[in-house]
Amino acid sequence: MTSSSISVLVSTFHPFPTLSFSLPKTTPTSKLPSILNPVLALPDQSLSTSNGKSIDINTKGTLSSLLSQDAQAGFLLFRLVPKVLGGKGGFGSQLRAAGGRMSSQKTQNNDSCRDLSGRRLSTIKEAQKLAAAIAAEPERQLAKRKEAEEKLEGLKKEIERLDSLVNGTDEMNLKKRRLNDSHLLTQSKEGIEKVRNATSLAMLKKKKKLQQERKKAAEKPTLSNSVIVEEEDKESEAPAIASAESQPSTTVAASPPNEPQPPVTETSSLSNLEEPAQLSSQPPATQSSSPPKAKEVPAKSTK
Repeated sequence: MTSSSISVLVSTFHPFPTLSFSLPKTTPTSKLPSILNPVLALPDQSLSTSNGKSIDINTKGTLSSLLSQDAQAGFLLFRLVPKVLGGKGGFGSQLRAAGGRMSSQKTQNNDSCRDLSGRRLSTIKEAQKLAAAIAAEPERQLAKRKEAEEKLEGLKKEIERLDSLVNGTDEMNLKKRRLNDSHLLTQSKEGIEKVRNATSLAMLKKKKKLQQERKKAAEKPTLSNSVIVEEEDKESEAPAIASAESQPSTTVAASPPNEPQPPVTETSSLSNLEEPAQLSSQPPATQSSSPPKAKEVPAKSTK
């Protein structure tokens, strides 16, 4: 080996042996992967120094620069391994499995064991728990009493608030109620007055209508009777005078209202025919200016 060259040792993997060759000191470090590729014929290689520094085509420097870092050795040692695809790892799953095994270990129960005095450990533990509970009893009672007092105070406040709402002693609520009540009272008074006026008006209208209907019902028969009597008087006025002078006839007096009429006497057929004329010749006391009532109209004789 000349002074211008340097020995290079490349440790490979099974079944390949360790490679040994010499290269000039001025050889760039980035050319080492291209020099080793044809020797092993691997598509993907990973070259690194003995201290774990990776070497690739982008690495700068020469072999002499690597040699100056380790001046005691007269050669360079590299490690060549193939690149493989990474797996899923598995370290985390191993840790979880180990933790599960650790947690699944059965706990030791020594309560049935005895101490040097002959007492069981379970009895000692129960005595210790009872002593701790007795020591903490005053604090627990105090906390319970305080909680009951707070609850009672809250109930008293709630009762006072409800009483003030019912009795109207609450100032804020009283103010609100006064404002709202005055407004509601005015509205209710107006509504009551409107309802009363409308009701009285409707009752008056109904009363007037009933009175008018009664008047119409009372006037209809009297008017018809008076019209019939007037027509008969006009038709039989002349022959009634002549017949009254020549022959006597019987007349039927008008019976007062609500009294039974006396029987009518028949003299002859001529008197029956002349009866309307005789009725019309009576004095005009019954035919006043006002229309006669239905009950005061003279009754006709039966044929």
